[in-house]
Amino acid sequence: MMDIDSKIWHITMPDKNIFLELGFSLVEAERYLAESQKKIDEELKLKQRKANDNPQSSSK
Repeated sequence: MMDIDSKIWHITMPDKNIFLELGFSLVEAERYLAESQKKIDEELKLKQRKANDNPQSSSK
């Protein structure tokens, strides 16, 4: 049986650019970060819109 390395060796802090830490060039890292943040924001807005469209009734 093979041993799997499950130790955490590095944590990227929230204010850092993970793509830069992964070795992408500064230009690429900034572009990827902006694109990923845009997708995250869109998903959060969609999730919020769905929650507002389908409110759960607390009384049955």
